[in-house]
Amino acid sequence: MEPEQGYGDTIQFLRFVPELVRRGHRIWLGLPRALERLVGNSMNVERIITGTEPAAGAGVRIPIMSLPGRLGVRGEDLGGDPYLPTSGLSSMAPRRPGGALTVGLVWRGNPQHANDRRRSLPLRELHPLLRLPGINWVSLQWGGDTDGEIERAVAAGCRIRKDTTPDGDFQDSADRIRRTDLVLSVDTALCHLAGALGHPVWTLLPYNPDWRWGLTGEQTPWYRSMRLYRQTALDSWGEPIARLEKDLRAASPSVAD
Repeated sequence: MEPEQGYGDTIQFLRFVPELVRRGHRIWLGLPRALERLVGNSMNVERIITGTEPAAGAGVRIPIMSLPGRLGVRGEDLGGDPYLPTSGLSSMAPRRPGGALTVGLVWRGNPQHANDRRRSLPLRELHPLLRLPGINWVSLQWGGDTDGEIERAVAAGCRIRKDTTPDGDFQDSADRIRRTDLVLSVDTALCHLAGALGHPVWTLLPYNPDWRWGLTGEQTPWYRSMRLYRQTALDSWGEPIARLEKDLRAASPSVAD
């Protein structure tokens, strides 16, 4: 089975691999190296192939995103249950200093993505959320000018810190997610990872979202633990951020009115 498109696509469509195993197939799973350790800890596949490693001897080769069609999966079949077991994660308990809510934050996706301009947003647009009392914000962001953005946010009165775990490996990211109460993310790989783990995740979506999210609703059949916050006007994050603020206040009893 071959990897396809981005990390998030691969994580999302890994949900169909256990069904192949259940049907008695021997699975050789092609993965980007950043996913190797996470999936090796989580799925009962015979072999994981990374990079340019040869797959000679495989009887059938299929792109991972073609699995739903081959398996006859319909939207109502998804169920939304987690499929990356938490047994692969560290046993570290979520950190709640002073009883505050700990929220992991991802505000940018891969800049090479064709729709990244619409799905990502500058951290400064989230400053009103980062100033809410009673919430400990932790950056789960990879790459770019993350350190600079955080420094500017702190200088503007925001409370956010960067997790010191190295970037670039999704097992590390899963451990970092486990140390939060909630993940708030744009439509990128870490929202799929949180959903696949069954971890609470609130996902910001652009006005014209990717096909898999549909066009309406706060819920998704892909992930039961995910709540969707959609733009109601093109390129405008004001309304979904206002809804996030309201819901964060409700979720954290220590947030003052």
